[in-house]
Amino acid sequence: MSFIAGFGSYLPSRIVGNPELAELLGCSPDWIREASGIEERRYANAEESVDVMAANAGLNCLEQAGAAADQIGMLIVASGSAELRFPGPASMVANRLGLRDVPAIDVPIASAGGLFGMSLAAQLADRYGDGEIRATVEQKLVLLGVSEADVDPLVDER
Repeated sequence: MSFIAGFGSYLPSRIVGNPELAELLGCSPDWIREASGIEERRYANAEESVDVMAANAGLNCLEQAGAAADQIGMLIVASGSAELRFPGPASMVANRLGLRDVPAIDVPIASAGGLFGMSLAAQLADRYGDGEIRATVEQKLVLLGVSEADVDPLVDER
């Protein structure tokens, strides 16, 4: 039986509050909050690519799970917003996490990609040994779901 051993997260550094967005949209910050329920959102800066954000979340996940990179037997990265379609972000994330000789699978699906990745992870884990991917020792599978807007809508690039 597979199980979740830990969660990790990473949020981009740029915080955009409703006052900044309201100025661009010509409405009030209160209207945005009432209409959406959102008071702030995060925008990735130029250095926070999909693979960088996924690797940071992966490091946080490993720490929370009390696991090391050499315990990872497979990596799945779900993202519909990667900068490159091929190679996808999984191989770059694996490299950033120091994973060697580990299958790195891309699930190029936006929004629900994390759920598809979770289903794939559960099926692979159950198929390849008592809830964990097995190689020479018991190993774990890391699933990362990451999304990034292509352009910061508040930056005028003209």
